[in-house]
Amino acid sequence: MVARTTVTAALCLIAAVPLACSVDEGIVVANATDVSTLDPFALFSRVEVSVADHVLQSLTFLNREMEVEPLLATDWRRLDDDV
Repeated sequence: MVARTTVTAALCLIAAVPLACSVDEGIVVANATDVSTLDPFALFSRVEVSVADHVLQSLTFLNREMEVEPLLATDWRRLDDDV
């Protein structure tokens, strides 16, 4: 009887997960400290860097061969030095 009750409870929880996840209310993140800035040049703490990394994606990134690949940028070009 206990095993049947446990299985039934587990199935109810599995069935309820999509219902709970279908509501679009945004994402709530809790940190131990406050983020004092999102300025990429003023980031200091690990929490600030982590939040900025999730909020401010890079335009490009370096792959394993250290070649520049697009992330958010679709294209780019080099400007002349006199610009």
